[in-house]
Amino acid sequence: DISYIPDTDLTVGGVKNGTMALKNDFTIGGAIGYRPHTTKTFLDHTRYEVEYTYRAHSFDSLDTGAGSIEVDGSMKADVYMVNAYYDMPTAARLSPYVGAGIGMAKWTMDSGTLSTDDKDLQLAYQLMVGMTYSPNSMPGVDWGLGYRYFTSMDPSFKNNAGQTVDYSIDTHSLEMLGRFHF
Repeated sequence: DISYIPDTDLTVGGVKNGTMALKNDFTIGGAIGYRPHTTKTFLDHTRYEVEYTYRAHSFDSLDTGAGSIEVDGSMKADVYMVNAYYDMPTAARLSPYVGAGIGMAKWTMDSGTLSTDDKDLQLAYQLMVGMTYSPNSMPGVDWGLGYRYFTSMDPSFKNNAGQTVDYSIDTHSLEMLGRFHF
């Protein structure tokens, strides 16, 4: 998965401190799902899954407007999602899909610069779109390429001074996928 994380505002104690940049260290996850096959209705083209993803993002720098400072630490999340997909029927082995998911993200912020080591649980959601290919030589296997937009409600953390540290994360990901049917 290749991700892009836009810079966003960092607020401490209700005051905007600047614009924070993050690095995408890594994202890893998996899902298990179900696909109805015998209804001969719209449901034949749907898929449902539960997904777990671990996201790790190191802090890069904070642009205060008067200059840029390096910030140590990271934002990490354990993300639990329920997703639904619609695979658009085609007569070819290529099939476009769209999907959406909702769940929870347990965020952890740890930074000496921001004097913060705290956790917050927030509602999360995502939107997916892509294309899969089902080769004749590998029945029950789909390979694909997709785009995923992921975000959650803004997590809120407490620093050592008791102030609230607010930060939001939106990610745009390009992903390669393998799907195995049992």
